[in-house]
Amino acid sequence: MEESLYHLFNEVQKSHWWFLGRAAIVTKLIEKYLSTRERISGRRVEPNTLAEIGCGTGAMIPFLEKFGTVYGIEASQTAIDLCRQDGFQNVYLHSDLQWQNRSFDALAFLDVIEHLDDDLEFVKHYLQWLKPGGWVVVTVPAFMWLWSEHDVINQHRRRYTRAQLRRLLETAGLKIWKASYFNSIFFPPIALIRLAKKLLPQNTGTPRADLNLTSSRFNTLFKVIFASERHWLAHFSFPVGISIICIAEYK
Repeated sequence: MEESLYHLFNEVQKSHWWFLGRAAIVTKLIEKYLSTRERISGRRVEPNTLAEIGCGTGAMIPFLEKFGTVYGIEASQTAIDLCRQDGFQNVYLHSDLQWQNRSFDALAFLDVIEHLDDDLEFVKHYLQWLKPGGWVVVTVPAFMWLWSEHDVINQHRRRYTRAQLRRLLETAGLKIWKASYFNSIFFPPIALIRLAKKLLPQNTGTPRADLNLTSSRFNTLFKVIFASERHWLAHFSFPVGISIICIAEYK
């Protein structure tokens, strides 16, 4: 990803509706998964250590900390520096890792694997860190036909269908607990806008990320609407959406 984007993300992630809405959905589904697992097993499931692979500038770290001690793993020194400026000290370059296999109770890949040429090998590599019975949460962008300049500037390699993501994670050795599309309420307008941009003449300027902050009033409204999906997702899955979330267990 372009280094300039890390600075942009760091500026908006604490207030932008998309970051906050995604955080609400991810944490709600983790809570639901853990409570379901506890009910089935009859004992409390509480991870002590969680690694966020590709933590970026730390948008999700404070939300994931409710589930245990979080370690951020990142390929960009710029992103790590920005994390530490915000007080997140357990953030490390992926090339400086010294952990032994089976060190973590949980792993998070939040909008990360779409950046990799070989997403399967990437996931399998980090699964070596996961303890048997550990769990994984993954989010990715959905549908290649929604490809836009936002994907280009973020240096995405692909977007996924739910079936493709399930197949990838199962091939890596995971058992799927939940797989659903999300950001579904905004799916119709976003899909229409992106399709219109493909059909209508466009200027050939520099691609831009879809992270412009609207007025605070609309930003709050969008956040509330997006985050409200967490209540529905706790009980059923959406058939379409701009993104996909999956929670899976390590066999």
